[in-house]
Amino acid sequence: KTGHRWEWSPMADKAFADIQTALLDNSTMAYFNPHRRTEVVVDASPVGLGAVLLQEQNPQEWVPVAYASRALSSVETRYAQIEREALAIRWACKHFHLYLYGQESQ
Repeated sequence: KTGHRWEWSPMADKAFADIQTALLDNSTMAYFNPHRRTEVVVDASPVGLGAVLLQEQNPQEWVPVAYASRALSSVETRYAQIEREALAIRWACKHFHLYLYGQESQ
């Protein structure tokens, strides 16, 4: 909020490290299986793109297989939000091409 000073504390640093560890833990991530349903989820912000490759392990249980992110170029930061979202889809499909090529899509 305006007028409030924001500080990064040692407790926040530990919480951030714990989240990173949990996201990369073997019990959280799965190996890619070409016979399982696969989904790519993307997001775009004013400064970067993010994507996660998910696979269905059990009905209604999706687990991450891979994560990806990148910063936007100075030109890309001037794109409209809808254009950044479209860029995120295109970039994620290219980034995860080896996983997605030949897969059935919806």
